[in-house]
Amino acid sequence: MKIIITISLLFILSLSLNSCEKEVSTSPPDPMPQNSGKLFIDSKPEGAHIYLNGKNTGFNTPDTVPYLDGGSYKITLKLNLFKDSSQIVTIRKDSLTTIFMDYTINPTMKGYLNVDSYPQGATITVNDSLTGKVTPFEFNNVLPDSYHVILKKVGYWDWSYTTVVKTGRTSRITGALEDTSVFVNYRMSNSNIPTNYLNLVINGLLIHTV
Repeated sequence: MKIIITISLLFILSLSLNSCEKEVSTSPPDPMPQNSGKLFIDSKPEGAHIYLNGKNTGFNTPDTVPYLDGGSYKITLKLNLFKDSSQIVTIRKDSLTTIFMDYTINPTMKGYLNVDSYPQGATITVNDSLTGKVTPFEFNNVLPDSYHVILKKVGYWDWSYTTVVKTGRTSRITGALEDTSVFVNYRMSNSNIPTNYLNLVINGLLIHTV
């Protein structure tokens, strides 16, 4: 009889423990903000930091800033190489407001690229595209970005340089071209040598020691 009672008690205890493990929380989830609006912001180029009333939201374009109370807000976009762009937007409750900023068609976002050489009269290639211009020349309405410039002139070694153009700024570069008839200055940029630091040449073989 004692054995039967003991087994029964163990069975009841086991059921009690299993029921406890299966219990789940029945508390309601945190309430969502009511009567709030959303703001979707996109830009070209993408990746602009979104500021709301002077504070960084932590969002980058394109993205949506949620849970905004109705009212007016100052939206500022910050994009590398470009000047900050701000505007006032009105947010309505329970609605989505959309903003799009196209930096590429805004003339106030452009910069200048001034290219010269010594001697002058070198053809100008920018980002592998022949411009049809010769030094000295200034390019207007240049979209902020990184630009690789190559200067070519008969009788001189090609000269190249990478520069950055920013909004409202003039990036100036001047290439000192080397006369090939005077001396030959071999570099990785104008020949097939593996390094700019060569110690000696033996029978046409380039030797580099470390």
